[in-house]
Amino acid sequence: MNLIETIALRRSGHHAVMSWYVKNLINIFNWDYQVTVMYGTKNIIWNDGGYLENEIEMVRNVGFKPDNIFINYEDKYSNFTFFQKDNIYKGAYRLDKYEDFKFTTTKRILIIRDFYNNLCSVIKQSSKGDDPHMTYDKKFINMWKDHAKSILNDEIHHIKYEDWLTCGECRKKFLQDVFGIKERVKKEQAKGTHSSYDTKSTEYDYLNRFDATIIPDDVKKLIREDNELHYLIGALGYTYREI
Repeated sequence: MNLIETIALRRSGHHAVMSWYVKNLINIFNWDYQVTVMYGTKNIIWNDGGYLENEIEMVRNVGFKPDNIFINYEDKYSNFTFFQKDNIYKGAYRLDKYEDFKFTTTKRILIIRDFYNNLCSVIKQSSKGDDPHMTYDKKFINMWKDHAKSILNDEIHHIKYEDWLTCGECRKKFLQDVFGIKERVKKEQAKGTHSSYDTKSTEYDYLNRFDATIIPDDVKKLIREDNELHYLIGALGYTYREI
């Protein structure tokens, strides 16, 4: 049984990216349910695994031993795992939370998006008031910085949302480096969740949410005073923006 864990911030585009690489691995994917059981292929896709611990029994009682469990964690630090007692990943052979979940291999993937565009999408979605977990305070900033540092320290497989969206060679390299496969399913066939902006978005729109969103003054202050954030934005090849 293989475990493939994905870590990302909300509104980072990670559902579309995960849909794409899962389709390339098993050629089927659907986001209709929090837990998706692929009985014909013996795969389980578990969305929001960090919050839905009560669904472990559903995963445990599917009636077969899965070949792969794909699990997605939103708004978690880069070392989070559901399968460790203290929820801190320490290695593939130290996942000790459940005796009946023993994995042959594990892969951990982090999907990151430009800080400002990710922040603006969260602000826009949060304004709708339908998700109590949607925040854009100091914790959001700290989690983005943690994700950036794990990438720079080469601690985890990763892909930048912008590279996935615009760079065909980057997508091919990611699939080859992480899974050892070629791209069969193109990004246009991936299925993400709805846009925060409730409009038919173009590639330009996804890359420029900053231009269409007002950032609250208290959040601007946090950003302006965070020199480490400024450094990490540049270190990942993103552009620092005056706000």
